[in-house]
Amino acid sequence: MISYDIDDTDIMLRNLEVAFMPGEELLTVEEVAKELRINAKTVRQYIASGELVAIVVGKGYKISRGDLEDFKRRRRTDRRRQVDKDS
Repeated sequence: MISYDIDDTDIMLRNLEVAFMPGEELLTVEEVAKELRINAKTVRQYIASGELVAIVVGKGYKISRGDLEDFKRRRRTDRRRQVDKDS
């Protein structure tokens, strides 16, 4: 078991508060993979490349619901949106 000084814990909690809205849902890599219907390894590759924003918690990652929705929006290939912008 890892023990933390109070100061380290306070810093970690402050960083979490800055990175995510209070009460925002945090997902594991496995949960994101299941939702996107892809392999967890692929999710980790997206995180490593910077395409998907995540925070390190312990030995794993957590992804906020908002960051996942932003990721999905950026990867959308809906051509109707492009046609509307050109008009």
